[in-house]
Amino acid sequence: MIVNMNRYPRVLEKIRAEINENLPELLSGELEAPSMADLQKLPYLEAAMRESLRLYMATVHRAPNQSTTLSSGLHVPFGTHVIVPTYAMGRMPTVWGEDAAEYRPERWIDEDGHVLKISPFKFFSFLAGPHQCLGMRFALLEMQTVMAVLLSRFDIKTVENPFDITYDFSLVIPVKGPLMATIHDRSAVVAESS
Repeated sequence: MIVNMNRYPRVLEKIRAEINENLPELLSGELEAPSMADLQKLPYLEAAMRESLRLYMATVHRAPNQSTTLSSGLHVPFGTHVIVPTYAMGRMPTVWGEDAAEYRPERWIDEDGHVLKISPFKFFSFLAGPHQCLGMRFALLEMQTVMAVLLSRFDIKTVENPFDITYDFSLVIPVKGPLMATIHDRSAVVAESS
């Protein structure tokens, strides 16, 4: 998400405006970390985070504990690793629209400004069905908490052009090489503008 905030500064500014409007005490430092109720006031932050997860979700793989035949007739022997192509799933125009390859948090927001409820079979970052991650909501809340604090208190700028940053082929799509960034405390700037 840090890379996306550098690539799309308008999204970062919109998140900061949302925090400033709904949780100004987080910007001023009066509030150390947002509560679960506080996070409900930050739907655009959640949308930006979900959009980052959609485009850069970890790869999922499974191996059957016994040989099986799928409904299509395909035989999957015991121990065969089956990998779900999550990178492609997050960019499917038939699922996400013609702009599926674009980073656009607005796709997650309804006309009333609330985060849309998207099927886990569509937003596959935490799997779906009986194998869906039990800790999904907790993980999302933790990510939102960390990002709300980081984005409200610090300016994090990538050293290189964020559009030149590439990713390694891996199960979790990590940034290739180190992610060099400069970090500046925003609290002095926020205090001066108050």
